[in-house]
Amino acid sequence: MAAAEWHFETRREAPLVFGGILDKNNNIRYGLEIPYALSILAGNKPDTKVIGLNEFPEDERPPLFIHYMFDLKVAIGMLLVLIPFLYLIRRLLPGNRQGGYPKWLLLGILLLGPLAVVAIELGWLFAEFGRQPWIVRGYMKVAEGATTSNNVGSMLLMFAVLYIVLCGSCVIVLARLFRSKDIVEEMRELGVKEGR
Repeated sequence: MAAAEWHFETRREAPLVFGGILDKNNNIRYGLEIPYALSILAGNKPDTKVIGLNEFPEDERPPLFIHYMFDLKVAIGMLLVLIPFLYLIRRLLPGNRQGGYPKWLLLGILLLGPLAVVAIELGWLFAEFGRQPWIVRGYMKVAEGATTSNNVGSMLLMFAVLYIVLCGSCVIVLARLFRSKDIVEEMRELGVKEGR
């Protein structure tokens, strides 16, 4: 949490920072600070004490670029709420019930699906980068849990060959099935009536 919000000093009533740029002295410039929000997130109270990054050794701190991943995910989440809300308001206005939506709103609705997937992926990346250098916090680091086997390459090759054989077998079986019978005749045998 401290890395995601660029929170270096341990303090109470900690603000949440949206956006901004971190300078060489770890000061945040051009960020939007929401007072007490980080303390509320950490402990459900505005006076909750939030541990800062300076309390941890530098080799145990996650990378600070995760701040932007979290901010982008929050921004997409706000769009996922705002655009349908604007659509609903526009629809409820008198005289607009028959349609007539602006192109920017329709484009926004179209982009909601891919943006939701991007938000999910950003959350996953945030979690993975945010736990670095740990696999299990305080118990095992990534370097200790990395695979060091000599036969990973041969196993990858074996699985690739296996899936190529399975894919080829599937294509051959389906091709023979469709060549041997007419699809309409096959469906009649299964009891499916035409037109359904």
